[in-house]
Amino acid sequence: MEAAIKYQGKICRKHPEAAGARYRIGHSCVPCVKLRAKQDPASGPRYAAIAAGRAHYQGKMCAKHPDLRGKRYVRSATCIQCATDRVSDYRKTPQGRANVINNSRRRKYGVTPEQFTRLFEAQGSQCAICLATNAGGRDNTWNLDHNHTTGKPRGVLCARCNVGLGCFDDDAARLEQAVDYLKAGGV
Repeated sequence: MEAAIKYQGKICRKHPEAAGARYRIGHSCVPCVKLRAKQDPASGPRYAAIAAGRAHYQGKMCAKHPDLRGKRYVRSATCIQCATDRVSDYRKTPQGRANVINNSRRRKYGVTPEQFTRLFEAQGSQCAICLATNAGGRDNTWNLDHNHTTGKPRGVLCARCNVGLGCFDDDAARLEQAVDYLKAGGV
């Protein structure tokens, strides 16, 4: 079987021997880019990097993280560590944390913030099990309880009730045994 011929780009008119040897960012072949960099070093850092013998432009050096030179965040002027720190700091703010929770509910259960609010208000703005009006938990946020088999939402619970149901694996028989145990007075 004959191997498939891979398209390697237009052939440069000035350098036909470099067919397909294109510079990875621009539309020029490598010899053309090197020639341009030597003729006009002020043509930009990308060309200066090639003239200096480096494979590609590695980005500005980050003042906070000089050891991460060249490891740039996608389409950004900052290094990976600075971009990660900025996102992490945003997620710690109340607005950022709310966005993370809303996006998680939308992604996992298909529930928008408006649908969540309607469901919560329909059950009286309280926990569906213990009727608590305070969510509790680490973030003091309400939990969207869901059927683990179908993935459909059932109601809104406080942190303690959500953890309790999770410990019993949503098994009604185990919960009834726990109720019987508590009614009997325990050991």
